[in-house]
Amino acid sequence: MKPVIDPIEIGFLYADGLTLQEIGERFGLTRERIRQIMQANNMPRRKNSSHGRLLRHEWRNKKRLQGLYETGMSRHAITELIGVNDATLRKWFNEFGIRRRTASEALLLARKPTSPWYDRDRLQVAYNSGQSVEYLARVAGVCWQTAYRWCRRLGVKLNRPGTGRWKNR
Repeated sequence: MKPVIDPIEIGFLYADGLTLQEIGERFGLTRERIRQIMQANNMPRRKNSSHGRLLRHEWRNKKRLQGLYETGMSRHAITELIGVNDATLRKWFNEFGIRRRTASEALLLARKPTSPWYDRDRLQVAYNSGQSVEYLARVAGVCWQTAYRWCRRLGVKLNRPGTGRWKNR
């Protein structure tokens, strides 16, 4: 005797975003048989075949997407990371109310140094412990002018040039 399959249950599972393949696996049927049951019961099909996967996509989460975006990742980098196209990501941003960056904000963010030394407290502690700006630059892998610029932008109090800790002599 064949097990009785409730078309309403199939409809609910399909509406929840499961694919025909996943529904078939639950009932021990093929994807094609599930499609036939849906067609016999006049159930509408989704136009986009990837819709079910996108509804349950692990990255379709406001906190996760916003976290990536706020750490400075571009939309392009996020799409590459999670494997969706830009249109899908834009749709999710709109759905979750994530404000997209303006062109000028993106440009400023792209210029922000990513060195771990670009941190006020870390630079201040290193400088106050007797390290020179040249030493900080060598450790960070930048020229001394860049290290000096970081210190100035972050408000690290520096001795004037030539007063001992400015440059190692």
